[in-house]
Amino acid sequence: MSWFEKKFGRFAIRNLTVKLVIIYAVGTVVSMVAPDLMKYLYLDPGLVMKGEVWRLFTWLFIPTSSHIFMILVIYIYYWLGTVMERTIGTYKYNVYLLRGMILMVVTAFIAYWLVSFYPELIFQGWGLKAEEIKNLSPEEREYFKKVLDDSSFVLFSVVTPHYINLSIFLAYTICYPEQTFLLYFIVPIKAKWLGLFDFLLLCYSLYTGNFVLKLVVLAVLLNVIIFYCTQRDISYLKPTRIKRKAEFQRAAAKSHSVSKHKCAICGQTSESNPDLEFRFCSKCNGNYEYCMEHLYTHEHIK
Repeated sequence: MSWFEKKFGRFAIRNLTVKLVIIYAVGTVVSMVAPDLMKYLYLDPGLVMKGEVWRLFTWLFIPTSSHIFMILVIYIYYWLGTVMERTIGTYKYNVYLLRGMILMVVTAFIAYWLVSFYPELIFQGWGLKAEEIKNLSPEEREYFKKVLDDSSFVLFSVVTPHYINLSIFLAYTICYPEQTFLLYFIVPIKAKWLGLFDFLLLCYSLYTGNFVLKLVVLAVLLNVIIFYCTQRDISYLKPTRIKRKAEFQRAAAKSHSVSKHKCAICGQTSESNPDLEFRFCSKCNGNYEYCMEHLYTHEHIK
């Protein structure tokens, strides 16, 4: 990623959250003034393939909340997005949102492709159960297909910026799990618990939603998982590091006379200085442990 950042980082859009907030505001105004126009904004892969390519972008104008709460929603995600851009940098924030949007668009086209090969999924999109689908008469099937052809945006209406905003919040909870929010402006609750609650809601949607919603949720979760793996320190999962740690623990257990922790540079131990913290170096070839003073300044042993 560092190579891409050096090469393409200059193209990153600064204050991207402000641009998104403006898009949300414009979409809310359009939905209030001319609600009939909204059906021309939804991401409908079938209509995109017929030439309405603007739908690849205009789905970002779809309001994510009722008009009453839209101002509050816009403010919250403006604040969250601004914090995240400052935390991970403009380039990585752009990549995170762009990746999420691309996954959403790809998800819609995968759903459209599945419908073309498995028409019964159309009826599941209307909330019909498998038993009900089997009992549909040919006339009812034709009716549903005609309705879907005339207003297929109903099936793909779940592809909205709501899930982009949700991914921003989940990324925030990963970076600041101990941050406290006031739920309903009264109840204090930490970000990690709100993130867990949203994660459980997504899992519930995977279980109860139609096939398009399930694919959308999977796209959101995939984007968040990629972000987590690239932002958090997961080097402790490397087999080589696990092996070195196990070897050190076995060697330390052989003799009680050997200190549990000892700096390979200054020789201080956890017994001589209990307040010191010690860490293994993942770049050194062997079981070498260092105090925090020498962990980042020593020469790596190869």
